[in-house]
Amino acid sequence: MIERLTRAGLLDISVRLDRSERLDLSDGIRLFEADLLTVGWLANRERERRHGARAYYNYNIRLEATNVAQNQNTTDAGLFARYQEASTQMVLGNTAEAAKAYQQVIDHGGDKLYGQMARLGLAEAHARSGQYEQAITAYKELVQRKDGQLPIDGILIQLGRVYRDAGRANDAQQTFNRVVEEFPDSPFNADAKRELDALKKTPSA
Repeated sequence: MIERLTRAGLLDISVRLDRSERLDLSDGIRLFEADLLTVGWLANRERERRHGARAYYNYNIRLEATNVAQNQNTTDAGLFARYQEASTQMVLGNTAEAAKAYQQVIDHGGDKLYGQMARLGLAEAHARSGQYEQAITAYKELVQRKDGQLPIDGILIQLGRVYRDAGRANDAQQTFNRVVEEFPDSPFNADAKRELDALKKTPSA
């Protein structure tokens, strides 16, 4: 490797790194212009010297509303873009920003599928923010819709969990029982039964 460092003109930098000496701007320019594999070898050697076998990563996300979301709010593409923005904010834990984006989808989407999905997302954002009464109201409105395109059993599960988190055990039990009794073939049936068992084990239930 010494020969390769010499050919790349980086042997002196390697020696100074061995001495823990600080590199300057001219060294940085030389590294930038040097053979990438040699620079990578030097960088990895320095990393292993400092951190051993551990690796550290920095994960950055830059969020901006897309032009599609800004300029085509009423189109399916625009609604989808804004909905995706809201979903991403939820993943990042930014419930207030998510709620704003979901509300924009609702305002422009109306009763379209994305509008209904945004109502579901908004209810979840309220729940995660501890705004249980607002979440409960939103979930109940979705359950009561006759023309809804979303699965009622799935909404009931979410509603029951919000009741549970809000300390309304009786309402939670009734809601989970609806899933078990009204939707026996539902994929959420097992979840509802587990929630009911957990409520029975809770002293306050």
